[in-house]
Amino acid sequence: MAKTKDGIDAAEQPEQPEQPEQPEQPEQPIRMYTETPDHAGGPTEADVHPDEVENWKAQGWRIEE
Repeated sequence: MAKTKDGIDAAEQPEQPEQPEQPEQPEQPIRMYTETPDHAGGPTEADVHPDEVENWKAQGWRIEE
């Protein structure tokens, strides 16, 4: 009887289909806006990483939908 690489009888193990590895999708930045820049001439829009959105909202930035 055939054995698997870990020594278990192949007939005892349920066959599992191989799943192709999904390439990790880079997270898309979120476009955020503010009415008043932090300093004169500063930006009023920014592309923000999704993990940082709440921090930016706390500083007065918003997501326009």
